[in-house]
Amino acid sequence: MASEHFKNSLTDIPGIHLGQLTLAEGEVQTGVTVILPYPLNVRNRKLFLGSFASGNWNEWTGLH
Repeated sequence: MASEHFKNSLTDIPGIHLGQLTLAEGEVQTGVTVILPYPLNVRNRKLFLGSFASGNWNEWTGLH
């Protein structure tokens, strides 16, 4: 049986930091998720950028 502490999540990995923000004002529904794969004290990190958006008719656009 798996430990109750572990939830099969990125947060189970030591050194991984996650952040999330949702903005919902009127018709604006947007948000951002940040995954930092290194401890915060590591300098000269190489990070990747990705962006995806959904349109009105399930159209998806992306940058990665």
